Amino acid sequence: MFLNVSMSRSKIQKEPAQLNAQRGSTLMVAIFIIIVFSMLLASIVNMFSSTTESVSVEVYGVRALMAANTGVDAVAASIFPVGQAGSLSCDELEIPANQDGVDNQSTLTSNATFSTIAGLVGCRYTATCTDFTVNDGVQDIHFYKITSQGQCDAGSFDVSRVVEVEARAL
Repeated sequence: MFLNVSMSRSKIQKEPAQLNAQRGSTLMVAIFIIIVFSMLLASIVNMFSSTTESVSVEVYGVRALMAANTGVDAVAASIFPVGQAGSLSCDELEIPANQDGVDNQSTLTSNATFSTIAGLVGCRYTATCTDFTVNDGVQDIHFYKITSQGQCDAGSFDVSRVVEVEARAL
């Protein structure tokens, strides 16, 4: 029994020496954990910011597509007026068109912005109309090709979409 007491005293005397040798290891583990969590936090922040930017590009892409569709609709409505028989050629459009020297092609450029449509502010379109006639052996068939490019400015980036429609005169 006395022997055990002396052994336990020697263990007690050795423990403070071992604790002195291990004092810096807790600090090293704490610094390691802080660095790992900082890197994890930085990657999560980076992931969220790239997700936000991709959602913004997608939203402005849909707006640019709607602007391009508006250009196609404007030209198509002028070529095929409601309540009139037949259709017009691209050169006869009732809309202000810029002749750019290409035969049978007219270019319609919208206002710089859609100021009255809240979802399309900062967007614009450029539409072109090309028409041609094909003879199928029996009659002449008149065709139209309408191309419209919608663009939206989103500050740090621009997004554009192109819509192309082909139509046949009745």
